[in-house]
Amino acid sequence: MTSILILAALLQDPAEAIAAARKKAAAENRRVLVVWGATDALSTMLKKDREVSRKILYEYDVVHADAKQEEAAKKLGADVSKLPWLTILAADGKALANAESPAEPKALVELLTKHQAEPWKAGEVLEAAMKRAKEEKKRVLLTFGAPW
Repeated sequence: MTSILILAALLQDPAEAIAAARKKAAAENRRVLVVWGATDALSTMLKKDREVSRKILYEYDVVHADAKQEEAAKKLGADVSKLPWLTILAADGKALANAESPAEPKALVELLTKHQAEPWKAGEVLEAAMKRAKEEKKRVLLTFGAPW
């Protein structure tokens, strides 16, 4: 799915890829990280730095967008004259942060941590699931542990 999002964003207006990432992020309580004009250094940091890649894996859905898509960038408040540029979106599409990509992994982890989604409260999630199950005459399956 991620490769499809990246391809869609690079070949056309990234709005479609961002919309798909927002939908996924909403379902999983995550944020969307839009990377405008990724450099080799940033791409390597996103994939190979342990702390950065862990933060991305658990907290973000990433869309790589072509910096030439200036209209889409402008709508999100991205300054694509300074590349690479990062935009962090809430699942509802609100831009939470716009920043030049930090050169150091530690600074990137700090940025991502600052804007990650607040954890859901287990009691509220269970209550909503029980209510929905009752309405739909279904059962609730509880699982404990990490999502992997």
